[in-house]
Amino acid sequence: MEETHHLLGREMQHFSALLASNKPVKVVAINLPSEVKIHYTGEEDELPSFQQELSSIAISHRSAFTLQAALHNPLHLVQGLDAGLTCATPALFHILMPDDSQTPARQFMHISSAVEGRQFPLFTYDASREKWGSRFDIDANPQAYLDWPEYTFEMLAETKEVSRIDLAFTFADYYAVNPANLIHLFDVPAHCWTADLIPLAEYLKLPTDQLYAKVPFIWMVDAAFTLHKMAVPYALVVAAKERLDFWNFIQELGGVSSFHVEQAVSRTRKEMLDQVEREVTELKARHELEIEKVRSTTAAEAMERLAGMLLDLDSLTIPGAVTQTSTTTSLAANPVTKTEVTQMVEDIAQTPVEVSNDAWVESYRCTSCNECTDKYPRAFRYNGDKQAYVADATTVTFAQLVKAAQACPAKCIHPGMPLNPKEPGLDALIELAKTLN
Repeated sequence: MEETHHLLGREMQHFSALLASNKPVKVVAINLPSEVKIHYTGEEDELPSFQQELSSIAISHRSAFTLQAALHNPLHLVQGLDAGLTCATPALFHILMPDDSQTPARQFMHISSAVEGRQFPLFTYDASREKWGSRFDIDANPQAYLDWPEYTFEMLAETKEVSRIDLAFTFADYYAVNPANLIHLFDVPAHCWTADLIPLAEYLKLPTDQLYAKVPFIWMVDAAFTLHKMAVPYALVVAAKERLDFWNFIQELGGVSSFHVEQAVSRTRKEMLDQVEREVTELKARHELEIEKVRSTTAAEAMERLAGMLLDLDSLTIPGAVTQTSTTTSLAANPVTKTEVTQMVEDIAQTPVEVSNDAWVESYRCTSCNECTDKYPRAFRYNGDKQAYVADATTVTFAQLVKAAQACPAKCIHPGMPLNPKEPGLDALIELAKTLN
């Protein structure tokens, strides 16, 4: 059993040799609370240094069982001790212990805040497991999937309005738990709060080119439960970033946040989206082509039927055209040209249609869509050319006739006038029927 700073100092060589021996030696390292030093003189050759991690040194030996635990989580500690003591390989038990000079409440606060602020992450490395990724367990940490634990608090404004705020517990918050460190934080007056004053957790996520004029802060509350924004000095920002870097290293080992997995997922997602976009584009193009094909075919068939009717009906009287008499030749005997048929169609279209009081169908325009015959099979039927006609208008109401006329794609159904003068809502139906007749 030895204190952590001794194993990282004069005993480093012996400690490493013990773990490299691959003998079932067990080493207990006690991590006592120590003052976190973040201040430096500011000289160019003097910058805040990264903390040495005893557990990382143990993991680098690969065969050594490693437990990093704290007394405030006894279940994780006992389970780790049991696994490490029974393994046949070297084992390191790195345990965060309280300071006996503090009250129990302060001891618990110090230990729990060190874990929450990622100063002392909890994890287990079991070298006996075959797969490398399965050797790490970091679930004992609060919200292990996040950079910093986040909690929701309620605030009561002077207007008595209650609002909620999500706060991240960072390394700077752990640092501020010690009252002696408050002299290194700057209380920003409320009238100086601007958009450039941003929470430290957000500040650490910003790219370098967006940090200009930004000031990181953490929330603190005084004895009167009034919230204050405490500006964080640059040295503490560097220390927090270093702790976050170590925590992200632990997350990678624990498989919670893997850069390579995220890259693979991102590539797969992009490939899937590209594939879906290509398929949607192809479907749209195919659908539009089919619609155009149906439209062209339907128009051609309708024109062909109309032209055939004009050519076959010798008795048809066409405005402006030759009438069949005893002194003239029939249309069948003297075929007309395409231009003449087109002119005939236009003349017919311009001829006023006399509105019938009875329901009727312009059968030659019917596209055989089955819309009316399926819904009202007794009222509408197909003729020999599979074109609809009114078979029995008494089997439906006037409202149903109007509805059928509205639904007809070819707009060739004319509801006429109602057969039952007592049918409800006739006034509105008759007005609507006028637009359809």
